[in-house]
Amino acid sequence: MTPNTYLGNNYVDKTFQTALLPLNLLQYISFLSKFTIRNNFIHPKGYIYFSMSFCFVCILIYAHFAHTKLDWLFESSMYFNTIYFAMVFNFVSYSCDGILLYVSHIYSSKYAVEFVLKIQKTINTFRFVSKNNFKVWKRGNWIYVGGIYFIYFIIGLLIKEVIQECDKNQTSQVQ
Repeated sequence: MTPNTYLGNNYVDKTFQTALLPLNLLQYISFLSKFTIRNNFIHPKGYIYFSMSFCFVCILIYAHFAHTKLDWLFESSMYFNTIYFAMVFNFVSYSCDGILLYVSHIYSSKYAVEFVLKIQKTINTFRFVSKNNFKVWKRGNWIYVGGIYFIYFIIGLLIKEVIQECDKNQTSQVQ
């Protein structure tokens, strides 16, 4: 779907754009953005972005494979235990998650524009009730995005520590 099909009714006001900024940031970083806002108009993403997004998802899956060191499983001297099963399960679930997110991203990108415009219309209709609620909603969006990245960072550090501890235990068992 080309962006020109929405030119008649896709205006997004500045205050609503500030509320969407955390969501856009989260989507841009994960290469799963469903829409773009340029000159106060919202448009669905195009096929070039989808192909770049697919390459990024493939790179992430490969990086996850290299990071979890699944090549240990293919060595004949290694024995299979719970940690290695968890690593394989983590890799498979991560790969399936990335592929499913990419497919849903393509399918739902044309509906995301309509959804954002409907949310904006609803908020503009009820904005007279309380302007503080809109500020609270914007602040809540930032807290949510910050919390996601904080939790992701902590989990990444914990997984790294567990892998390093497994490496130390494995080398001590070999000696």
